[in-house]
Amino acid sequence: MSLIVLVVTFLRTRELTFLGSLVLVRFALGIAVAVVTGDPRLELVKDLVITGVIGVMLAISLGWRRPIIARIRRDISENPDVFDRTWSYGKAFRIMHRRLTALWAIILVVEAGTGILAAYTIPLTAAVVLTTIVSPVATLGLIGVTQYWGLRANTATAAPMWTKDSRCAAAANQMCDLRETSPRL
Repeated sequence: MSLIVLVVTFLRTRELTFLGSLVLVRFALGIAVAVVTGDPRLELVKDLVITGVIGVMLAISLGWRRPIIARIRRDISENPDVFDRTWSYGKAFRIMHRRLTALWAIILVVEAGTGILAAYTIPLTAAVVLTTIVSPVATLGLIGVTQYWGLRANTATAAPMWTKDSRCAAAANQMCDLRETSPRL
């Protein structure tokens, strides 16, 4: 289903978002493993390895100018320009996204490691049940935390919203420093 949504979105907008790219890579790797082997444990582990790789990519992205979670949130933002301005001038906003990216990285790597360990140490049926429960709970929990922190950040910066005349409206909330945005006289 994700692939269908991805293709329809691409055909409509002619853009492939960062999240869309991740979905596409995960789908392609899944097909490759399914074609090469029929081992049920390897089928289970394949998804977990991909989850772990995504977790490692998230951790690596902490060294980038804009980590992966910030890129994804920008892509799905109602107003990417506002997101970009808030990113440029809001230190707390950038810190929040780095913390969210670190949280996602840790949880996904732990989920992958636990699932891979389970796949090879407990009966396959139990491992399938375990990963079927743990994976959505971890993902939904991470999405919930991301949404909560994101809404808190939006509330903090929404008091005076961005306007054409104001490069930084969130100074009162310590999201930026007015000295950086004051016009030079």
